[in-house]
Amino acid sequence: MASVTYKTKATQMLQYTIDDVNKVLSILEKIENSSGRLAKTEILEDNKNFVLLADIFKAASSNYDYYIAKLHTPLPKSKSDEVSFLNFLYEILPDLNSRKITGNAARAVVTDVFAQMTSLEQKWCKRIILKNLRVGLQKSTLNKIWPNLIKEFAVQLASTLEVETTQTGIKFLENINFPVRVEPKIDGLRLIAICKDGNVELFTRNGTKVDTLPVIQEMLRVSVRENIVLDGEAFSKDWNDSMSIIASHKSKKDDSSIEYNIFDAVLLNEWEAQECKMSLTERITLVQDTVNSIKSNNIHALTGIYAYSEKEITDFYHTCLENGHEGVMLKNMLAKYEFKRTKNVKKLKPFQTVEGVISGFKFGKEGSQLEGLPAGFLVTLLNGIVTDMGSGINAELRAEMHLKGVDEFLGKVVECECAIDPNTADGLTEDGKMRFPVFVRFRHEMDCDKFLLELSQKIKDKK
Repeated sequence: MASVTYKTKATQMLQYTIDDVNKVLSILEKIENSSGRLAKTEILEDNKNFVLLADIFKAASSNYDYYIAKLHTPLPKSKSDEVSFLNFLYEILPDLNSRKITGNAARAVVTDVFAQMTSLEQKWCKRIILKNLRVGLQKSTLNKIWPNLIKEFAVQLASTLEVETTQTGIKFLENINFPVRVEPKIDGLRLIAICKDGNVELFTRNGTKVDTLPVIQEMLRVSVRENIVLDGEAFSKDWNDSMSIIASHKSKKDDSSIEYNIFDAVLLNEWEAQECKMSLTERITLVQDTVNSIKSNNIHALTGIYAYSEKEITDFYHTCLENGHEGVMLKNMLAKYEFKRTKNVKKLKPFQTVEGVISGFKFGKEGSQLEGLPAGFLVTLLNGIVTDMGSGINAELRAEMHLKGVDEFLGKVVECECAIDPNTADGLTEDGKMRFPVFVRFRHEMDCDKFLLELSQKIKDKK
């Protein structure tokens, strides 16, 4: 196959030199090796006028998709050819994102340009194309340094309803404005459908593109004529199977079992402006009208109730748990859709605090965004069962573990929040593992040796 040769315009347009490339890479190295968000932010502040640095962070954001999961890295050169890095950043990446080059041709182009790079250039270009620079900085921090550098994919997020579980039931610790919309909290994957000019794109709540649900996508494409954004939950009765279908970028599995329950809708122009003018009551009507135009058994409007008392909420909550749902969502009927975490939407779901000790680690797979990084903990509980846990571990903590080494964290006691299993009535499943564990914090005050001694005693008692 003939390779594609790129001659960048960026060199002339921006007048960058090899010294500029080396400088920006040294800045990235310095940020990576600095501990703490404050120190990293100070480095950014000192270099905020360096446009090339900002362009790199922008290119590595989740707003782009380069459609290359695995990379072949050829032997590096000892000296850069001066334009290879700029070729990659300003010409090749845009062509990958726009699908101007795809498949084997895309891989050939990337391999060719990588062959002209030094090992340091290859390192950072690989991270850019995988959209994870691994420097422990969030979008919010970058946007404070360079306003609106990275367009954030913002959706409405719920706050937690303050309640207390008692022997007689649930005690509500905050006032609720009745009547309130109450909906089941479905155990699936948040799915955003952007319908625009006869085209449909699907995204997760974080803005990651979903290309593995062609049945849902095509049905929306042929049925929805209005420019609108639909917000809902994708799921099937077989949770593990549905998640494997949805999460795999290259899934070839049949997705006909996946259902899409839509619970909200925003007009596209209001979504793009991030300013909704419609109340929840109006938006529920919009959802229902949209679903009525879709002739599909896979797409539904999420049903709920209008509660006028705490008892009605509690009764519906227990019904939802009995039906296998995670809990319920309480929504202010007059509230507008907000593109942030809001107190107008409250989640009520049972959870339990569980403690365990870190006994191992899971690392990101080759070619993934977390390649080589600690992706999760292996947590040993007092029952002796080991559970995988990745939720709640943010980029900053992963960067810290990477810099300090995982051995520094081995044996630490962690506190987790686990969803209550309806079959066991606690945060552990029937086989003794944590159910949907989320890392909360390290229990620095707890002595690991004491924890392990208690664990050992519990194991002896079971024999």
